[in-house]
Amino acid sequence: MMNIGEKIKEKRSSMNLTQQELAAQLNVSRSTVSNWEVGRNYPDIEMIVNISNLLDVSLDVLLKGDDQVVAKIANDTKIRKKQSRRILLLSLLITLIIISSLYIYLTFYSMQTITGEDQIKNITVTDKDSLIVKLNLPSYRTYSGYMVDSNSDNNSALNLSIFSDLTFKGVKKQTLKLDLTSDIFKNRKILFIKDSDHNTITEIKLD
Repeated sequence: MMNIGEKIKEKRSSMNLTQQELAAQLNVSRSTVSNWEVGRNYPDIEMIVNISNLLDVSLDVLLKGDDQVVAKIANDTKIRKKQSRRILLLSLLITLIIISSLYIYLTFYSMQTITGEDQIKNITVTDKDSLIVKLNLPSYRTYSGYMVDSNSDNNSALNLSIFSDLTFKGVKKQTLKLDLTSDIFKNRKILFIKDSDHNTITEIKLD
């Protein structure tokens, strides 16, 4: 019984095709076709399907009686299934890493201290009771909070850090209001607004 290589050769010859012509139609080299026909190696399952269509011979006829090719196809199928699982697992792992990295960025790095005086629109002290800071943030950032702490160089001064965060909404918060009657502001005369490097952006007299 003929093997697949011999069947390819017989059908090719009956169609008056040279090895080069068949190779060109299959997008392989002539030596590849030659190796198939002499049994040096075998086409893979995808190529066998292409050969079946091109030579107008059924897969059953091409594969019948050629146990080596059938075994090779079965083994290749197992290998491809394993590779597919590995690719799927790798894709899931990469997706997980990307999502985790994005979450870490949004959680820990999206919040920023305002970076300069250009991000402050105006500052108003109302009847010595409250301090209102109107911000001028970029369109993609919104006011998210503040922190007040003591100034290590001046006991009568406080430091104010104003934070902004990424926004995915149309409406932004742009106003900070501080209650100057709270205990932390008692006996304090100056409020320094600081950037992320603890440099003073501007200072406000409280007395």
